[in-house]
Amino acid sequence: MKLIHGYTGEVSLFDEELRDISREELADKIAYVPQKPFVFSGTIKDNILYGCKQKVTDEELHKAAKNACILDEIQESLGGFKGIISENGNNLSGGQRQRLALARVMLQTPELIIFDEATSALDNTNEAVIQQNIERIFKKKTIITIAHRLTTLKNADRILVFDARKNRTEGNFKSLSEKRACFQDFLQQRSKPLDLKQLVDLKTTAPYR
Repeated sequence: MKLIHGYTGEVSLFDEELRDISREELADKIAYVPQKPFVFSGTIKDNILYGCKQKVTDEELHKAAKNACILDEIQESLGGFKGIISENGNNLSGGQRQRLALARVMLQTPELIIFDEATSALDNTNEAVIQQNIERIFKKKTIITIAHRLTTLKNADRILVFDARKNRTEGNFKSLSEKRACFQDFLQQRSKPLDLKQLVDLKTTAPYR
């Protein structure tokens, strides 16, 4: 994201040295969905289309909202796509704000998508459906998921487990759940809140390094 400057060594992204990649190129190739996404005063449609450079049809807009499990609420209780969102999305729940942001990224074509606790406010049913849709839509992309809900990580190609800012172990969900280490401890204590930065899931199916 080029938020840190003056670092030593090399950082490569999309087969290029990070220092040589412009912010504009990063913005085109990387999508970031935080736990508390940016929502502004305006229509629901304008909020979903924010940051989308290509022309989007009504059918594509509806499909993105459906994939983010918010289409029914938009049509039934939020005034349709012309419904007005107040400043900072104060008339929406945390889960609705997150799903609008997820619909937004589903209309884009990034090479790398970072989900930083992006489904933390969702119920288990919606989260499971959206997770399946994300994996289908971005099947050939690289996904980084930062999560403390272990169910989010079940289909990850590679999981890195961090404790005290150090990488303690790595593997897939099955191998880590069977190994006596941090991840197994997290599974056994899954009813307790975890450090939001302890689990980082790296999906490495895309040709990115």
